[in-house]
Amino acid sequence: MSDTFEYRHKPKRPVVWLAAAMAVAIAVMVVALDLQQLIWLSVLFIAITVGWLMPRRPVYGIKLDGDHLTLAAWRKPRPVPLDRIAYLQAAETSDEISYVIVYRDGEQEGVFPLDLPDDDTLVEVMAERGIPVRGPL
Repeated sequence: MSDTFEYRHKPKRPVVWLAAAMAVAIAVMVVALDLQQLIWLSVLFIAITVGWLMPRRPVYGIKLDGDHLTLAAWRKPRPVPLDRIAYLQAAETSDEISYVIVYRDGEQEGVFPLDLPDDDTLVEVMAERGIPVRGPL
C-alpha cells in the first residue's frame, strides 16, 4: 500500500483571541471616550497576546503508511512497524477514549490521545491496513 495517511492537530489559542479583542475594545474606549487612565490596561492585554504567541505550540499527530505507524510524527517521531502490531485496544476513561497498542509479543504501549484522529477515522484507516481496533467505541 503506497498511500499515506497523515493526521495533524495543532492546539487552538482562544486566550489569544480573547486578549486581542479586549485590547482592541479598550483601545477604542480610550480613544472614543477619552479615558486615558485605561491605556495601561490596553497595554496589559497586548502584552498577554504577544506573550502567548511567542512560545511554539507542538503539533500532534500520526503518520500511517504501508509499513509503519509513526507516533508523535511532528514532535519526536517513533515509527512502529505495522507487522509488530496485533491490535489497538480502546479503553473508556471518563469522557474520552484512550488507546493502547498491543504488540504481537504481548507488550503494550499507550498512545497520547491528542496524536490520534477521531474514532471513526482511526478505525477506518487501521482496518485498511489490516489492524483491528477493539474495545468500547
